Amino acid sequence: MLTIHLSQPSTRHQYVADVLRDWYNLPIEFTEAQAFSGRVTVVWQGREVASWRRHALGEVGAGDEVDVAWTKWVLGGERPCMLWLPCAVEGEGEDLAMDPLAATFWALTCWGEWNPDLLRDQHGRPLASDMPWADHPGKVSCNGTELEAQWQHRWPWLELMWVGLLRSWGVPTSKGLRFQPTVDVDVAFKHLGRSRFKHMALQVRDTVLGRWNTVRERSRVVRGQEADPYDTYGFLHEVHRREAVSWFILAADRNRPFDIGLNPKRDVLPSLAESLANHVGGGNVCWHPGYKAMNDAVMCQREADRFWSWPSANRNMIRAHFLRSEPSRDWARWEAMGVAHDASLGWACDVGFRAGTSRPFLAYDVQGERAMALTIHPIAAMDSALKGALGWKPDRAAQEMDRLMTVVSEVGGVWMSCWHNTSVSEDDGWKGWRATYLHMVQSARSLA
Repeated sequence: MLTIHLSQPSTRHQYVADVLRDWYNLPIEFTEAQAFSGRVTVVWQGREVASWRRHALGEVGAGDEVDVAWTKWVLGGERPCMLWLPCAVEGEGEDLAMDPLAATFWALTCWGEWNPDLLRDQHGRPLASDMPWADHPGKVSCNGTELEAQWQHRWPWLELMWVGLLRSWGVPTSKGLRFQPTVDVDVAFKHLGRSRFKHMALQVRDTVLGRWNTVRERSRVVRGQEADPYDTYGFLHEVHRREAVSWFILAADRNRPFDIGLNPKRDVLPSLAESLANHVGGGNVCWHPGYKAMNDAVMCQREADRFWSWPSANRNMIRAHFLRSEPSRDWARWEAMGVAHDASLGWACDVGFRAGTSRPFLAYDVQGERAMALTIHPIAAMDSALKGALGWKPDRAAQEMDRLMTVVSEVGGVWMSCWHNTSVSEDDGWKGWRATYLHMVQSARSLA
């Protein structure tokens, strides 16, 4: 039993304790006996193992301003760790220079994204390069692995903090990586699945523009003489024949240039969903809310109703298209719609962990001061970020993911990959990325 001496623990403190119980299968209790005002003391197996001043973030009102200073935190021992952490506290003779309970709340609520001056990209997604740690100098480290401090967001730094603390206190923690492959289906087929009229119109357009290879390819695919380039589902089923895969299908009305999938009113997408759900390793076919639906509540509900009417659809889990999900806005929306799991939390232009953790956790409603009935599943890496925003070649992407997976494995974390059926097609600029995907899968399995 891990006992935390804390006077008048807040709902936020209880929320963090519940998350830690789930992550580490660790019994935790709060007690006000022997608690001192303004201090937190931790006892493990009858021995005091840590003490710190409590940070105001643990109890201030949702609209109140609070100073969340950052501090360099160093933990020695067999597996030394050095990180930049929020919620620094002041006081002489402190065991810890920061409040790990408040730091956890800061991370899991994506508190850093609440800053109205935070830089965002053209789609409204937060940029990791403008987050609070970006200006810290030097490096961070974990078990001999180093990283520039400005890229700390690529690591599950919250888990590194807790695993480091728990191990230093003598609390056992596990290692190993849990792999969760997911595939986004934005454009199900390159040539198939369209009406005859649409097919002919595209052929005329490409003929006029002199795209002879595309005209020939489309003709051969439609006639059944060769496979559609984006039909990589058999390949992915074979790769994951012993693993469950979550598929997120875009079923939005056409809205160029972002919602350009197949017509959701035709039977092509429902039929594809049924075949994906019948995967021998386990198929979970989920809704991929469209770009426009993220800003239009009526369209969002219409998309949801249409997708969830499909016999094979799973209505419990979603992932926002373009990862356009705002924790302060959309978590409440998904909960109200009855969604139980959201796999949208990830960096759209980088790798790593937007909430500082690779592990699933319950969302928290800061306005209502309550844990929500919605579990957040963080994304580790998305193919379009590797190739596009980061500009990495296939070999570089494989190497960088290997380094990141090693750190995730050290803390016993989760690797949820976000890939697309198109990016393993070896088509449209994705040549070489199928090998990168296979390398990632093999590496993840080897670290299990």
